[in-house]
Amino acid sequence: MLHKCTELREANRQIMATRQCLAAHEARQAELQRDGQLTKDADALLEECKITLRLMERQRDTILRKYAKGS
Repeated sequence: MLHKCTELREANRQIMATRQCLAAHEARQAELQRDGQLTKDADALLEECKITLRLMERQRDTILRKYAKGS
């Protein structure tokens, strides 16, 4: 059970770090757009990062469900 707590803490840490990183990138992206710079590649990369974050959150939810079941 201790392993699951460690696993859950690590998943939460990674999710929080990714959210902070995404927020910084989104702010930078908004600056570039205001400056009239093309951001097609950056937009695509941000979308992929958001997908990755959602997958990380799903993994964390899986850990939580297993933890709740006591497995």
